Amino acid sequence: MRLLFFDIECACVYKNVAKICSFGYVLCDEKFNIIEKRDILVNPRGKFHLTDGRGEKGIVLPYSYEDFRKFPAFPGVYDEIKALLEDKNNMVYGHAVENDIKYLNLETRRYNLPPFHFSFSDTQLIYRTLTGDFTQCPGLETMAAQLGIDFKPHRSEDDAYVTMCILQKICENMECSVYELKKKLQLHRGSTHNRTVTPPTSSAYKAFQEKRKKEKELKEQAMNAITEHILMMHEKPAGVLKGSTFNFNPELEADTEKCLPYIDRIYELGGAYSHHMTHCNVYVEGDNDDSIRTKMAHERDDVKIMPLSELEDMLNG
Repeated sequence: MRLLFFDIECACVYKNVAKICSFGYVLCDEKFNIIEKRDILVNPRGKFHLTDGRGEKGIVLPYSYEDFRKFPAFPGVYDEIKALLEDKNNMVYGHAVENDIKYLNLETRRYNLPPFHFSFSDTQLIYRTLTGDFTQCPGLETMAAQLGIDFKPHRSEDDAYVTMCILQKICENMECSVYELKKKLQLHRGSTHNRTVTPPTSSAYKAFQEKRKKEKELKEQAMNAITEHILMMHEKPAGVLKGSTFNFNPELEADTEKCLPYIDRIYELGGAYSHHMTHCNVYVEGDNDDSIRTKMAHERDDVKIMPLSELEDMLNG
C-alpha cells in the first residue's frame, strides 16, 4: 500500500466555480520513503483572482501567470489525476482536504467530465483529534510550525510534501504506523462519490459534535424560556436601574434556574434585559470568562462590564 498526499491551487474560487491551476502530489511508501513528487500545472482558462482563507488578496504562487497558459486545461490532465486518486493501492491524504475535493468536483462539472470516486483522510482532522482541540482549524503553516517543520506555502507539491511530513511526525511522536494511528485515534475515512462528499471523522470528533449539538439545544431552550419570561415582565416607570439594559454571558444565560430570578429583580428595579449583546449597555461577565460574547462586550466603549458578584450585590442592595 502507498500513501498519496495531494494539494490544489486555484486561479480563482467562487461559490460554484473553482478554476484549478495546479495539482501537486507526493507518493510514498508506508514508511514515508518518497516514490514521486510532482506539480501538475493546469491552464485555468480564466483570470487569476487569488485570495487567502479570509477572502483577502495575498496568495502568491511560485509561477508567473503566463506559465500556466502553456499547459493543458483540466480535461488534459483529468485522466492522470483520476488514476492517482482512484488507484486502490493509494491511501489518499490532504490538509483540509474537503476544499480540494470540492474544487475537483466543480471542475468535473464545469467540463462535463465523470466525477471522482475515492476515499480520503484529512491531516487537519487527525491533528485536531490528537490535540483534542476541535474549536480551532489550524492551517498548514500553523501545524508545521508547531511540529518544527519549515516550508513556504502555495506551491502545490511542497504543500503536499509538508502534509506528508506532518503525518510522519505524528506517527513518530505516537510511535506507530499509519494503520496503528487509525486504530489509536479511531479515525474514519471520508469519501466522494458522484460529487457527494462524506467527510472524514473520528470518534472524538463525533463526540465533540454531539456535545456541541446538545449545548446548542439547551441554549435554544434557555433562550426561549427567557423570552417567554421577559414577555410577562414590565419595566417599572421609575427605579434605580431605569435606562439600563442587561445582557448575561452565555454560561449564565444558559442557566435559567439561576438567571431568571436576576432578570425578575432587574425589572423590579426598572431595568430591562436583552438577548442581544449589541442592545445592552450593561454586560455581566463570569469568572475566567473567555467567551466570544464577553470579548465583544469588552471591545465596546458604551457598555459597562459588571462581574456577577457586583450584580448580586447591586440586586440584593
